[in-house]
Amino acid sequence: MGSTVVIRTDRRSVDATPDPEGLRLVREGARGLLEAELALGKALARIHENNAHAYEGSASLQEFGRRHNLSGQRTLTLFRAAAGMRLDERIEPAVRAGAVTMDAAAVIGRVLFRLGALDPDHDWLEMARGLAIQKLAAAARRRIAELDQGRVSLCTMTFHVPEETVEKFGRA
Repeated sequence: MGSTVVIRTDRRSVDATPDPEGLRLVREGARGLLEAELALGKALARIHENNAHAYEGSASLQEFGRRHNLSGQRTLTLFRAAAGMRLDERIEPAVRAGAVTMDAAAVIGRVLFRLGALDPDHDWLEMARGLAIQKLAAAARRRIAELDQGRVSLCTMTFHVPEETVEKFGRA
């Protein structure tokens, strides 16, 4: 190993030692994990397309994932990313290149899967490259709400909340 370097910031100092072998292991592991996630997402999309999860006794794709040691959320993330990749061929190369995360690909996939095609009003891939995941997800929720307008009956709700809550919502 190399020598220890002390890195000082305005508030603290950190003793940092180079670890080329650890770095190599992380890089290799991350590459392998990405390949595994891409393959698993495609397999989940295939299972969903054929409703094979129901044949296997699972009520939903999330339940199917849990039965195979995946969290329901991770199952949806991988499925949605793969669904988006089927509809927009630019997504997978962007994920492989590290320009877009699997989580961002899943957000894109959620919108495109809902549409069943590319979104003529938005370039979701460009949005994923430029927005934080929270902002991308918020934009996706807004777009899905737009799509649901007219297809889902909406009702008006009135909430009575303290003034402090109104202020907090205004800042959010």
